[in-house]
Amino acid sequence: MTLPKRHHYLPRSYLRNFANQYGRICIRRRGAQPETTNIINVAAQNHLYSVELPDGSKDRSAEVTLSKYEAAAQPALAQLRSGRIPRSGSDARMSVSLLVALQMTRTPENASRFMFPVTAIERLGGIDKVTPQAMKDYLHRHHLGFEPEDPEVKGAMDLVHGLNAMGLPSKSELMTIMFDGAIQEIGPRFSVMQWSLEKCRRPVLATCDRLPAIWHEARDSESYSGSGILDAEELWFPLDTSTLLILRSAGTESVSEVEPKRFRTVNGHLARHCFEAVFHHPTSKDRAGEFRMAARRPAMRFWSGPMLDSAGQTMLNEFGQPREIIHSWVPVRDRLDLEGAA
Repeated sequence: MTLPKRHHYLPRSYLRNFANQYGRICIRRRGAQPETTNIINVAAQNHLYSVELPDGSKDRSAEVTLSKYEAAAQPALAQLRSGRIPRSGSDARMSVSLLVALQMTRTPENASRFMFPVTAIERLGGIDKVTPQAMKDYLHRHHLGFEPEDPEVKGAMDLVHGLNAMGLPSKSELMTIMFDGAIQEIGPRFSVMQWSLEKCRRPVLATCDRLPAIWHEARDSESYSGSGILDAEELWFPLDTSTLLILRSAGTESVSEVEPKRFRTVNGHLARHCFEAVFHHPTSKDRAGEFRMAARRPAMRFWSGPMLDSAGQTMLNEFGQPREIIHSWVPVRDRLDLEGAA
């Protein structure tokens, strides 16, 4: 079987739900003017999931596996778009959960997190050049776009040196991490959350390249600890221009009709939350600047500090010294307030 070398991290079967009848979709990239093009041209990279074999050929089995999960979820996705939520514990519900989990892990944004140590070492000229001052300059000029505080520099430094000492993972190992984490842990967790659907009479909903989108009101903790799927008030997965799937940790499951302004609010968060781009139907308009976004995408942040026990006391290592923990995360939203809009 001949397999394509251009791999879509947002499946074309998914993007068609936001395109016109000719397969054309509007893409809004950070720092660029909106462009309307065919879905084949967006959300894709050459050999994104291919692994080079010893003989120089490409193993593309990961792309085949992803396609199987996409195909398995199609009937359940159609059910959701029609306004029916698969019952808890059903195969249909699990098929969508696995698709959403894989979507969370299969993107260049997720790969860039794993590749940070490799990228930093290469940019700085070798592991011996990864010094505190060099890392501070790298974070400021290339990664974050603002001057980091000392705990952030230390966290990034310790992460790079620690992972380098353990042995940086190969692409094949990263692919294994992606599949295992999504299928064994994240997908089953999504399936037992509370699912709701929001439907709108006007087809104005967009989507983005960082799904499911984590949403909660702004928090001070975003500057030093970030938020994950367990911290979210809602996880958003747009299904088409009129339907939004919402996952919550608690509450009741429901199907509700919402006004267009609700989806425009969702669009606004998707724009600030996205890695590089949002996508929407070519006829949708940017009303009141709902697609405003900073030119610089949300970048992985770092922090380091003492490890605390359940009583809030600093934990010590075998030498009686404070144990430290390294924390990394990607912010829920960009720094539009500091950078201005793209």
